[in-house]
Amino acid sequence: MTGVSPADQGSATRELEALLRLCSIPGLGLTGISRLLRQYRSAEAALEALPSLNPGGHPLKPDESRAAAHRQRTFELIEKDRVFWAILGQKDYPSALLDLPNPPPFVFWKGGGAPFPVKAVGIVGTRKPSAYGLRMAALLANECAKVNLRVVSGGASGVDTAVHRNALDAPGGTTCILGSGIDKTYPPANQDLFRQLAATGCLISPFLPGTPPLPGNFPYRNNLIAALSQAVVVVEGGVDSGAMITARRADAIGRPLLAVPGRAADPMAAGPLSLIRDGAICCISPEDIWACLGMTVQSGENHRADGQLNLAVLQPVPPPSPPLTERLDLEPEELPVIQRLEGGPQFFDELLSALKLDSPALSGLLLALELKGAVNKLPGNRYELAAR
Repeated sequence: MTGVSPADQGSATRELEALLRLCSIPGLGLTGISRLLRQYRSAEAALEALPSLNPGGHPLKPDESRAAAHRQRTFELIEKDRVFWAILGQKDYPSALLDLPNPPPFVFWKGGGAPFPVKAVGIVGTRKPSAYGLRMAALLANECAKVNLRVVSGGASGVDTAVHRNALDAPGGTTCILGSGIDKTYPPANQDLFRQLAATGCLISPFLPGTPPLPGNFPYRNNLIAALSQAVVVVEGGVDSGAMITARRADAIGRPLLAVPGRAADPMAAGPLSLIRDGAICCISPEDIWACLGMTVQSGENHRADGQLNLAVLQPVPPPSPPLTERLDLEPEELPVIQRLEGGPQFFDELLSALKLDSPALSGLLLALELKGAVNKLPGNRYELAAR
């Protein structure tokens, strides 16, 4: 898969220009464009068919002013940053994305690595991992990339960042699927990482250049992580997390699921544990991933002579933090509240009953803990320990 270079002319450029005009049609959206491309097999053909289409009595017409802005921004970026593209229905479109019920109508990418390798594993998880989750993400990513597996993730803080950093310099490398335009990387704290990915890894976006990182973009981005991976591993995440969206999509399109187990009382282990309960492979080492993919790894290819996993090549991962009670100047009467919340979020009434306090006393303790940064108040009058 080589994509289309900025110097290429002719039909590929005309197809891109037609696509950008389709993208300017008010209310059509990516799903609508995808349907048109699947029906008419090209953006040019879809554009020609527009006069005959009148859904709901509203004719589909390009907004030529928006189309011109799309064209200027996109072609400037292609020439300046050596960005490549592929359009649904064309020969360079990645076949793995066709497994999705609504494949993206286009993708843009840049970077030094092959954008769509045959062997790839997705590793995803929470933006606020524990030290254990961070180390497992780093370990799995590094060991997989060392045996020429491409490691795919979403570029977010937390687990995704550990995944990319620890696969970047290994032979398999890493691919980041963006929830924004190829020129609007997010989060800001990862800009150095994105520059490295553009140099030696790969950045892929299913959005037009200039698209900001809107919340609704990330579930759509997660579909691509699932489709471009031969298996998906969830490290940590709640049952309603973005990582679980990726897992559900992977399962729906037939990709094997693996999950890293955690403590039963840990909210960030709830997602992986529910996957394992429902049949996902319990992943406690890189070997579980290789076995899932039918890979045979020679002894010594990724391990030291003594058989221990080689952690020396991992990027620094923060050591486990001391208990919250040791890091904050807590009053004796505050300790039972902290200890109760260590089992997970609690409703105010649950705390009231368990701690046998009256309402004003408990309210005062919770307020004091919030001011110390030890506790967060959640919707529905629930409380949780602050992530630290």
